[in-house]
Amino acid sequence: MLTVYKFNVDLTQKLVIPGFKQLLDINSQGPNICAWALVNTDAGDPPKNIEIVIRGTGHNIYPDELVGMKFFKTLQMDGGALIFHVWVPEDLKT
Repeated sequence: MLTVYKFNVDLTQKLVIPGFKQLLDINSQGPNICAWALVNTDAGDPPKNIEIVIRGTGHNIYPDELVGMKFFKTLQMDGGALIFHVWVPEDLKT
């Protein structure tokens, strides 16, 4: 069965998503950054490890951090006081 699950994005910016099918969104929820993904709860597939890059406006981004990545979105936190930009792996289904 396909289900939408929410995953908290921690400081390592690594997600482990069992039964991954598609990344739907990454956004703020309260003080947290979360990812929502479509997963197959019946598949028994091994978890998919996904590394993402999140950087704030004005923060350094080293060129090697974005190798193999594609821009996904910009998100706002704290009523728009904090702006973050998100990249995901190029081959990730979004």
